[in-house]
Amino acid sequence: MSMFTDPRAALKRMDTMELYKQAGMSHIEAYNAVTLADEEGREYGTAQEEMARAATNAAKTIEVNIPMEEADVRNVLLIVGVSHSGEWMNSHITGEGDVSPGMRPLDPSLRQTAKELKLRFTTVDFYSGRTNNVQACLRALNSDAFHAVIVCDLSNSDIFSDFIDALGPGLCTFANEGGCVAFPTSEGLQLADQVLPMLFGTSWKSANYRRQTFTKVLDNQVALGLNFSSSCTTSYNAKTCSLRSVPLNESMYSINGTTGPNVEVGIAVHGMGTNGGSIAYFGDVNMEPATALLLLSYVSRRCKGSFAAKNDPKLWFVEMMSEKQSGNQAFRVKKFSAAIQHYKAAILLCDAQTNTGSGISNAQRSELLNIHSNLAEASLKLQLFDDANRHATLALAINGKHEKSLFRRARAFMGNDQLDQDRLAAKDLRKIFMNRALSGSDYSRSKDAAETLFETVEDRIRERECTNNAQAEVETLHQFFVQWFDGKLPDEAFDSFIGRFADEFSMRPPGNEAPQPPIGKDQIAEMRSKKGTTSPLGSWAIYIKDVALKVVPGTYYADCRVTGTYVELQQRGTTTNGRRSTVVFKYDISGCGGGVEPVQPHLCQWLSLDEQWLSEDELAQYDFNAMAEEQNIQEMIQTTVDLEKEAAALENELNGEDL
Repeated sequence: MSMFTDPRAALKRMDTMELYKQAGMSHIEAYNAVTLADEEGREYGTAQEEMARAATNAAKTIEVNIPMEEADVRNVLLIVGVSHSGEWMNSHITGEGDVSPGMRPLDPSLRQTAKELKLRFTTVDFYSGRTNNVQACLRALNSDAFHAVIVCDLSNSDIFSDFIDALGPGLCTFANEGGCVAFPTSEGLQLADQVLPMLFGTSWKSANYRRQTFTKVLDNQVALGLNFSSSCTTSYNAKTCSLRSVPLNESMYSINGTTGPNVEVGIAVHGMGTNGGSIAYFGDVNMEPATALLLLSYVSRRCKGSFAAKNDPKLWFVEMMSEKQSGNQAFRVKKFSAAIQHYKAAILLCDAQTNTGSGISNAQRSELLNIHSNLAEASLKLQLFDDANRHATLALAINGKHEKSLFRRARAFMGNDQLDQDRLAAKDLRKIFMNRALSGSDYSRSKDAAETLFETVEDRIRERECTNNAQAEVETLHQFFVQWFDGKLPDEAFDSFIGRFADEFSMRPPGNEAPQPPIGKDQIAEMRSKKGTTSPLGSWAIYIKDVALKVVPGTYYADCRVTGTYVELQQRGTTTNGRRSTVVFKYDISGCGGGVEPVQPHLCQWLSLDEQWLSEDELAQYDFNAMAEEQNIQEMIQTTVDLEKEAAALENELNGEDL
């Protein structure tokens, strides 16, 4: 009778382990001591005797059967000794080994399947981190003789730290170089939450421990075809430590075949590196035949070396399409950040392929274009306009006529809310219309999104141009007043000034008590005779603040009007005053075309002006000293610019002389 079925033997084993721990052994050391005694068929020794045996055994070199390379044979390394049930799970994966009486017999189909898939197994014992066993594992892992690794039930949390330190780097290297590493487990809590994220960067979290049915994730057909044979079962039932927070492209079998952050997943695969490597989680507590067959299929299809994961030139493209598919799925459910990450992962796979010096086909290049364009759209949803612009531009570098990318880049330009960017948006939209015309597209259909957007950007360009020019006109005109009344301008400057007023101009100046009667252009013209009249009164300055202008709706094209307000602040010596002005400008823009050609400043004319004095409290809100200092700085900058222009002109003139 086995010690596992004989209650007295099991009780003695537990009591002996307790005595060993009281004598100073760790739990792992006590477990290994009684296990070794049972395997050797001898009585348990004292704690001191067992520790001495352990020290002697740890000093021995453990031989590892490193298999020779053989055509079409896939060498699989099985690592046991990382839990109490690793050897048992090993047998139920390979279909080989002894099973204790009363335990589930081995399924003969496993051995037959392994034979058909040409899988050759080599088992090495980690032995809970014993030094010589660790060295044996590393020799096998670093031998370059194995195409796949199966870590049989890494569920003993007492050795997680030792396992990560000893084998973690080697397993990461193995996977990054194109190998596959499978983790069948009977306890996924700490494995999923701690070990796998630390070693391989997975996002998975442990979910539930129960029996349930898992079905192929049909939305992830590309990845399923990469990792499992088409003959594999559509669904299986098992007592499972399931996962959650598994991305779509990593979800293989889930409850009802659905996906989502809280959907339970029984089998997940995570890509590693750019050489087709991967790691996989199989959460079957009892490693039932259906799960084991899926594990064997995965190992066969994703193994390293001269097989599919290494030599299939389309593998990177399959993975790229899987990431694209995951991005599309995330986009459809409005998880735009997740979609962006999937699209970027897809692009990285393509970049890695091209960086190797390998070319890509036209079909692959077309898919890369679509991924960049989709990434631009996802970025637009999050108002990441610069990112959207960059990826739409990368898509257009592949096909400059791609309409969706032109449309998306136009929206990205508009998102930055600047006049020069709006102009670029209009340019892209015009390209769409030109391409349609050249291709003979039917324009009899109803207005589409590009045409609607073009009308919007046209109006925005007009408004920005008109309001910008109007603001510049306000500031320029008032500086004319200062320079004219100070006598600093030539007489002919007044002719240009008076031309800025429409013939029907009307102005209502501020009044102290009752409103003043309006004045027209003729009264403005009388200022010609007042040149230089303020010089005896000392310095005079005008500051324009709080300009708020807009185009009157419906006047963007014909009879354009700009209206709004600004504050005019005057300072003469220590005397200050201010007025709030309501203004209307008119534009003649009949000669400007389609919102792309700029509105010229000289087309702006003053139509009406209504001024009201600021109250003392309103005036006190403005810092005249700060405004004066700011104006002095601007004048100094302008003077420097003018001097540089003069120097450049003189240098050009001298360079043109004969020496």
